[in-house]
Amino acid sequence: MIWRMIGTIVGLVLLVVSIPLTISPIPLGLLLLFISIIILVASNPLAARFLRWLRRKDPRVDSFFRNAEEVLPEELSAPLHETDGEDDREDETATTQRALGEPMRRVDIPRRLR
Repeated sequence: MIWRMIGTIVGLVLLVVSIPLTISPIPLGLLLLFISIIILVASNPLAARFLRWLRRKDPRVDSFFRNAEEVLPEELSAPLHETDGEDDREDETATTQRALGEPMRRVDIPRRLR
């Protein structure tokens, strides 16, 4: 619990510091922004949900974070990989099929009727 609070505070401080640095001629702002997002996603579930939502809505953001996942070491890319929207969609269908029971697994029922 204490580590989550410390991670959230450090991530927010880095985020606030990185915003003015992104418009300055020093390229350090984008790096700090990216690091603060990783720290926030790793320590705060609300930030992870927001990033997951953002990745679903905007394909450019999703492709940016997919490329970052490939470049970064596994320890840093693991929080970003957890916010991948495609994994959630697969998990939702698997959970729905498990909840329906054995006879209903063979039938694909849409989530909402149109």
